[in-house]
Amino acid sequence: MYGKRKRLYGTPNNPLDRLLAAQALTPEQATELLSYRDSLNPGAMGRQIAEPQDMLLKLAKYKTTQL
Repeated sequence: MYGKRKRLYGTPNNPLDRLLAAQALTPEQATELLSYRDSLNPGAMGRQIAEPQDMLLKLAKYKTTQL
């Protein structure tokens, strides 16, 4: 009878891009947030997170083998 409805979604944006598109920030705030975003290094952040995780896994494995 009726055709299937197709949902249309907009392109996904991160919160900073949504704020910039809505022009909800002052120019100073936008400049500050954009420079902060540009200074981030996702690879280095991932390595910093992985180091303690690896240490915890080694400690847990050592503790498990002792039991």
